[in-house]
Amino acid sequence: MDALELLKQDHARVKKLFDKAESADDREQKRIFSQIKSELEMHAHIEENIFYPAMQRYDELKEMIVESLKEHNNMKTLLQKMASLSDREDFEDKLEELIDNVEHHAEDEEEGKMFPKVRELVSVNELQKLGAQLQAAKGQRKAS
Repeated sequence: MDALELLKQDHARVKKLFDKAESADDREQKRIFSQIKSELEMHAHIEENIFYPAMQRYDELKEMIVESLKEHNNMKTLLQKMASLSDREDFEDKLEELIDNVEHHAEDEEEGKMFPKVRELVSVNELQKLGAQLQAAKGQRKAS
């Protein structure tokens, strides 16, 4: 699978978890949040350590990568805040903020400028190799 398809699948998986979390009761919501947090941390890890560094050599992508890294930092801060919240209302407010941020980020990458630009610049073969690296990194991280 190529790198962009793998990243899109991650986005879709998190979106499904968001949908479940929004309609879940308090206890179930916390369990689903744990899955969301794990998925988002994994996704950010592979983008930051493999995908973005590989894309940095393309001048046309550098600015987009900087923006994506800022969005990742905001998301990580929000995840940490949410992990320590006990009040349901506060948690749900932060969940809505997280959903908005992550969906904006995913849309920016997929339908905005980044993924279409990557398709223009990067060969199919390179995207396949990168996809294999991303998949391997996910496996290693899950095992640790």
